Amino acid sequence: MTLKAFADADQKSGKPDAVVLSTVNEFEKKLCESHTRIEIKGKRGRKVAVLLTKEMKESIEVLISQRKKANVSKDLLFSKPGEAIFPYRGSDCLRKFAVEAEVQNPSAITSTKLRKQLATLAQILNLSETSQDIFATFLGHNIRVHREFYRLSEDAMQVAKVSKVLHSINNGSISKYSGKDFDDIKLAEKEVLESESMGSSEEETKGSDGSESEEIAKESPVKTPVKKCKKHRSMPKARHTWTQDEKAALKRQFKKAITMEKTPGQLEYLNAIRCEPSLSKFEWKQIKFAVKNLIDTHKRQLKKFVTIK
Repeated sequence: MTLKAFADADQKSGKPDAVVLSTVNEFEKKLCESHTRIEIKGKRGRKVAVLLTKEMKESIEVLISQRKKANVSKDLLFSKPGEAIFPYRGSDCLRKFAVEAEVQNPSAITSTKLRKQLATLAQILNLSETSQDIFATFLGHNIRVHREFYRLSEDAMQVAKVSKVLHSINNGSISKYSGKDFDDIKLAEKEVLESESMGSSEEETKGSDGSESEEIAKESPVKTPVKKCKKHRSMPKARHTWTQDEKAALKRQFKKAITMEKTPGQLEYLNAIRCEPSLSKFEWKQIKFAVKNLIDTHKRQLKKFVTIK
């Protein structure tokens, strides 16, 4: 990213195209005013958009103000001090801080995998063809080149529409909008503020009391600590005992999958969480492990029945 790209974006921020602005709602107008969109060059010369919140923009401005003191002269925004030829690599920084933060799967914290995750989660929504265009172009996936010159100005449209999806993913509310288009996503300002200030820590799901079930009462995946100089042990997550209501909800939603012994996909798990109140407190991966155990139990019972027969 160059200094010129940031400066050009700074001049445009808060001043979206008036025609485009007339097509979005009041909340989306506020997103346009509070977010800055920068265009950088991606693979094969294709442009890639970067969205910055107000806090990110202010941090970059502080960085720019200290360039002379740090002896940074090159025109790249993240240049190294002195005579270094190459700038700081974003991928290296992500990797470093992912390890230091001791996240569960640091190898998954990359810009490429983030784009793939966004594209995957966007399937939960029922985006129109126009909305798909906006989203795909933002991700650098130019799937409809022939329509590039017949579109409204995409600067404001990407900020207004895509930033809602980013904030809903960040605060964990994306599953609420299953089957909806961009215009159907209504985020409260509180949700946006929470998503911007949210830390990386997550509360572990607490198990409810009840008898242990042979079918699905298995330990949740143990969080493996990232290797560091100091060795320390991490405590395994508490075992969850599934209640009768939870088991009934699982069997109700995944009856066909269990009978056919076929593992469902992520969207089916998210849909079950949305449809069943008793499953709403679980992550989709917890539902996945539970369904897998139900399928394994079904296989054992079927095999036992065939053997007896």
